[in-house]
Amino acid sequence: MSVSDPLFLNGSAIFTIFLALFAYSLVPSSEGRRATILMFSVYFYLKFAGPTQLVLVLALALLTFACAKIGKKFLNLAIAINILGLIIAKYYLYEIATEQEVQRIWIPLGVSFFVFEFVHYLMEVKRGMEPESNFFLFMTFSLFFPTVVSGPIRRYDNFTPQVRVLDRIRISNLVSGLYLISIGFIYKFAADQFSNFQDKMLYYRVYSGLLGGLVFLFVISMKIFLDFAGYSYIAIGIARIIGIRIPMNFRAPYLSTSVIDFWNRWHISLSNWVRDYLYIPLGGSRVIFYRSMLNLIICMTVIGLWHGFGTRFLVWGILQGIGLTVNHSFRRLMKILEGEKASPKSSTKTIIKWCVTMMFVSLSWVFFFYEPSQAIEIIQSILSGKLMPW
Repeated sequence: MSVSDPLFLNGSAIFTIFLALFAYSLVPSSEGRRATILMFSVYFYLKFAGPTQLVLVLALALLTFACAKIGKKFLNLAIAINILGLIIAKYYLYEIATEQEVQRIWIPLGVSFFVFEFVHYLMEVKRGMEPESNFFLFMTFSLFFPTVVSGPIRRYDNFTPQVRVLDRIRISNLVSGLYLISIGFIYKFAADQFSNFQDKMLYYRVYSGLLGGLVFLFVISMKIFLDFAGYSYIAIGIARIIGIRIPMNFRAPYLSTSVIDFWNRWHISLSNWVRDYLYIPLGGSRVIFYRSMLNLIICMTVIGLWHGFGTRFLVWGILQGIGLTVNHSFRRLMKILEGEKASPKSSTKTIIKWCVTMMFVSLSWVFFFYEPSQAIEIIQSILSGKLMPW
């Protein structure tokens, strides 16, 4: 989702959310509260996505629920259909269908998130988790309105037990939830300002040279962090008010001192999903070293394409994979050279590692926002101090 998307700061969306919370507070029973959440989740998705998209989501949810209940031989089929649906929505309808009306009607809102949640559920059932027998409870998981647009990606075994025993709104949850929501809206507002600044810097081409380049890299880095983290805070805060705890999705990623550390702090729900359902099934770190590094590149490429089917996302994902393999390789080399003796911690070394990490992360964001040819020209202008011909 974009910072310019009206859903985030839309008065109607805010009113709908707080109306749902108010209605929730009036219901006396846990069963009634679950019904209230489901009712408003359906209404929220119908209002901001439309009936066609809602039908598509319900169809995938019903397929996922039914295949998990029928038996293990249908699980792979359900997983394949979910992934195929994501590919069609993200690639064919978005990249090939040029009419905005076609895209608006047929690309479900939040498709990347709910497909990954469905695949997670099916994979866990395949591994032995008892499938859900209550369809309405499963639908609450599927359409939970705070996270349905932009995550975080939830885990069924963590989310559902909390929904089974919903309590009245507590003052402590209300205060902490409103605090998180406030942070989220501040982040989203700031992201919008950085977005405008980024557009102006690009239009006037004032990013050349070291100083202008560092400012430009800072602007795009802050924009994407504040945008992604802002919605996560809002979603987590809304869920917190009704007593549902969703794990934090960002933990100060720009304080990372390595690419590995960065991906342990950035979009944590997505990183953990790819680790559990792609990296480990591919062999993870149990295979020989070069194969595990190849697995990392494959996983990061998938993360890139998950954001959108385009060359810039592909290149960005590959760059992240290469960065992780270099980081792991360097760690392995240092371990061999140092043997059992651990190198003493040094503040200077920590600062250098932070600078190198942030430079890699910031430069890679250029490829996330712009097509490779334009990204390369921007980076060349930053490094050379000269504007490149476009």
